Amino acid sequence: AGGSAVFGTGITFTNLGTLTATGNLVAGTLVNAATLDFTGLTITQNVTNNGTMQVITGGVGMIAGDVVNNSQFNITGTAYINGTFTNSATGAVNLDNGTLNVLHGSSDNGTLNVGAGMTGAIGGGYVKSTSLALASGTLNLNGLTALAAVNMTNGTLNVTDKTAINGTSSLAGGAVSGPGALSVGGAVGANGGAVNMETFVVQSGGTWNQVAVVLPGFTVNDFRLAGGTFIRALGGDGSIAAPYQLADIYGVQGVGS
Repeated sequence: AGGSAVFGTGITFTNLGTLTATGNLVAGTLVNAATLDFTGLTITQNVTNNGTMQVITGGVGMIAGDVVNNSQFNITGTAYINGTFTNSATGAVNLDNGTLNVLHGSSDNGTLNVGAGMTGAIGGGYVKSTSLALASGTLNLNGLTALAAVNMTNGTLNVTDKTAINGTSSLAGGAVSGPGALSVGGAVGANGGAVNMETFVVQSGGTWNQVAVVLPGFTVNDFRLAGGTFIRALGGDGSIAAPYQLADIYGVQGVGS
């Protein structure tokens, strides 16, 4: 489709083949069952993706309504969603040097991937109810974010606003950094994950456990304990027989927490 294609705001348009949009596509609902490429500025009301939807490098995809992704959403350009975005349990969002900006918030029950050596970004409110797995690349979280769990073995999680980790998580490698705030509300084992944040808060019910012979880096400007537990030590288990071997001021501040 080039230029403008209008199907009417009460009409559902179903794509069964390959659709490349380079102008304006207006419909009540667009259902993609095959391949939908955004290579220009594309505007529709609502989109349900059951196939492969792409915003390619250098391209901009703009959707005026809500988007439900049940399959593959590949972003190497920039996607703007002016409604809400739902990534279902069968959905995968692949951010390979791509950006997803959602005006009214994202709900992610599926998979989010960032390619090795690549950077992905999410703007707007983002709630992930399944574990965020990051093994490579860099993921920029540019809005208010709530993560049910995080499993990092490598890569970088860059926080520019406020991000909360609310469940059992593992930072076995990689780094969490940025000018924003990281809030810990779950049990986080962080023996290999470095932290370089503006603000770091352990909330009531949260636990940060970092005990290793070689501790990863930890630097924050605003360090807060708001009722949770913070342990950062070179060894020990906190007992009289094996007290924690504290290495820096952050570990000292966690004593008794």
